[in-house]
Amino acid sequence: MRTHPLDIIEVKGVKKSFQKHGVPELLVLDNVNFDVRDGEIIFIDKKGDSRMFISGYNQTASATKMPTQSSIELKAEASMSKFSYGSLNMFFVKDIPIKARGTMTFHDDRQSLSLDDVEMTMGELPAKITGTITNVFNDRSFDLSITATNGEMKQVLSLIPPDFLKATKGLSSSGKVESIITMKGES
Repeated sequence: MRTHPLDIIEVKGVKKSFQKHGVPELLVLDNVNFDVRDGEIIFIDKKGDSRMFISGYNQTASATKMPTQSSIELKAEASMSKFSYGSLNMFFVKDIPIKARGTMTFHDDRQSLSLDDVEMTMGELPAKITGTITNVFNDRSFDLSITATNGEMKQVLSLIPPDFLKATKGLSSSGKVESIITMKGES
């Protein structure tokens, strides 16, 4: 079992541990609001040959304990001024602005996060995310779908780094685009 890098949370100066005797436990959160302002996230996986950089990360969220279940409802609105992802040698997407808003549910008994109603905009392309992340605190497993319907070609092209588009100079494209990206497996 590997230790998740986020094993302590600080909410308004009070630290609560996610771990008790090596087993994740549900934080007792009820009507808690928390904000992140101008954050930065850097993730580098040399073994997996991937990297992710996020800058200008802002988030406003609230958490409410569900009274009849061992779960927490999370409502959040987030934005990233720059999102970049790729291999260690090259970014596949670079400096893409992202905005998201939605509702998620953390299920303590299953240690899973359900994305119940999450909408986002990547660059200029609107999309919806659904699915579940299981084993949130340990060996995470993803079963997610990102669906973009009624997108336009220019919105899709806004996701491609300008260096990759140099070869298409002088060409034009138009039309509607529909895509579904599925992410399944362990991280």
